[in-house]
Amino acid sequence: MNPKKIIIGTELFSGSRNKKYGVKEVSSLLNGALKLGVHQIDTAPSYGKNFLVEKLIGIALKKSRKKFKLTTKFRNQRMISNKIKRLDAIKKNFETSLNNLQTTFIDNYFYH
Repeated sequence: MNPKKIIIGTELFSGSRNKKYGVKEVSSLLNGALKLGVHQIDTAPSYGKNFLVEKLIGIALKKSRKKFKLTTKFRNQRMISNKIKRLDAIKKNFETSLNNLQTTFIDNYFYH
């Protein structure tokens, strides 16, 4: 198995499986993955209340952000009929994710 093809899914960090994760646990898990050669993380602003998972990852990756490829997603903007306003909403979501993740760049940005 090639660790470079493994991506860490982070929805679990939201507490959806009746276990709460804190910064220390998330940091430990990400550092452990890095030691195994896993360098990709997938998250979304909808994981956890108030962007919880993006914020946990942002804090956990403060010192090691450039060692990971980071993917997050943007929300469905179907409810906005005006294309310009829809693009503005996507841009705002992107900026919110940058802020939550405490980074200046996102490697992949997917429609969720």
